[in-house]
Amino acid sequence: MLTTGTILTGTLVLYPEREILALKSANDSTYTLPARLVRGFAAKDAPDQQRAGDTYLALQRIFRVFPLPATKSASPVAWGFYEQPSRGPGAVLLRRERAVGYQESLRGDFPGSNGLATQTPSMITFFPGATIITLYLATVAGAVVPLRKPQDVFKHFPAMEPQLRAYVRENGLNLSNDRELSFLVNYANSLAKPTP
Repeated sequence: MLTTGTILTGTLVLYPEREILALKSANDSTYTLPARLVRGFAAKDAPDQQRAGDTYLALQRIFRVFPLPATKSASPVAWGFYEQPSRGPGAVLLRRERAVGYQESLRGDFPGSNGLATQTPSMITFFPGATIITLYLATVAGAVVPLRKPQDVFKHFPAMEPQLRAYVRENGLNLSNDRELSFLVNYANSLAKPTP
């Protein structure tokens, strides 16, 4: 769904490093959409794409757009895609995946076309590495708060902390598992008193 309310369907490719969504519709039209133009989207993964040990939460994954964490530069608000593993209507758990790797550069003096040594620009090769998952909590007010560790979720529900800790014990939840952490956030939302 776009910020205008328009709903598009098709095959999606998310480019999280650039905060761009590419959508190819049934009529072969291709749209390239920056995060600031998208309200959210749902994507279905095929069951065979899930491997043992993957932390997928469901075959249908929900992504929403929120402001990115502020940086030191005074640039305007930047928007990014976050996966939403928990339900609302209160605070929601968000996660972002980021691929990290390393680069190697080759620099040196090599013979130029005139036979003299010339310095060439660096040739950079990127080697993929691990995927870093960062968790956030989106508050009812729309703020996006990073969770440095999963247990930080208790800080956001101080009045309910004893009940939440009891829920974790009674259900044997592993808060390092994103899916189980989303259960805790859902439970916290169920305890919250509805606003009139």
